Parts: sequence; C-alpha cells; structure tokens
Amino acid sequence: MPLITIPENAKQMREHLFELAEPVTLTRADFALYWPLIDTVWNKNGLEGKHVGYRCRLSRATKACKRPTTGGKTRNRTQRNIALCKCWMKRLDHPDGSVTLTRRTNHHSHKLIVSDKVKLNSFLVNLITEEGSRNHKPPAVLAALRGRLPLDDIGGRFITPQTVPNLTIAWKLAHPEHPFVAAAAT
Repeated sequence: MPLITIPENAKQMREHLFELAEPVTLTRADFALYWPLIDTVWNKNGLEGKHVGYRCRLSRATKACKRPTTGGKTRNRTQRNIALCKCWMKRLDHPDGSVTLTRRTNHHSHKLIVSDKVKLNSFLVNLITEEGSRNHKPPAVLAALRGRLPLDDIGGRFITPQTVPNLTIAWKLAHPEHPFVAAAAT
C-alpha cells in the first residue's frame, strides 16, 4: 500500500481548483494537500507585490521541432493541436498562512482531462516514484496503482507502463544505497 494517501474529495477539489468559479481560500495544510493534484494546470507567471500570478499551461503554443539530446540523437517534439487557453489566476498568501486563489480572466477553453493528458501532476509523480522505488517491474507498479486507487479521479488516466521507469530512473540513480535498489543489483 502506498505511503501517500489520496484525499477523499480529491476529484471535487481538482475540479474546484481548475474552474475557480469563485475565490477559494485554503489553510496552508489544505493548500499543501490539494495543490499537487492540480499544480501542472498552472504555470507561475511572476510576482505582483503580495500576489503570485499563474496562467494556464495551455496558454502557450508548442511548436513541432527536433531537440538534441545527450548522445547526439534528436528527439521529436509534437505540436499541441488545441486552442490556446487564456485563463489566468492569482494566489495571495496571507500572513496567517492561508492561501486565496482567484481566477482573473476567462474560463478555461478546455476540460481538466486535456491538462491531465499534457502533463502528470506532482502528486502522481510522487506516488509513482514512491511505488517504483520498491523495485517492482513497471507493469506490476501500474497494476497495483490501478487496482487500489481511483487514478482517473486524480489525473492518472494517461499513465502508461513506460511512465513508471521514466519517473523512477532518476530516483534510483540518486539513491543507489537504498535497500530496494541494492537488492535488485545483486
């Protein structure tokens, strides 16, 4: 069983923090709990005094190109074929530690599932890394997560078996002394 627990109302809070139909004020603990479920929808876009501005990740066009990688190979980058989203929001950190999130412009021009397809949220990245650090094979990790958790509710509909090694390789390289990694090497 994963050490990371999913909040009971994760699906509703993801929708609420995506839409921001009205301003939302969260305690510091609630912000730390729910923000990783939605953090990849928003890109930080600078500071405005006490406020931090964010724009929707899909507000920027991605062009197709070939990017060089280590080893002299190139990696194809596909173009996003979606309408650009003009949604912006601001975050205000209060002296008491609470956080207020307020949408500043139009609604999103897409559904939350489109953002989930573009990038995994950090809650899922941490969950997969924690499970993958136990040195199970990627399909077993994915099957275990799908069998125990409502992945669709937390943005995990598009996780594939290749996602697991992609996320866990950096952790394993950084922690060669970890007993799970050492056991696999022997």
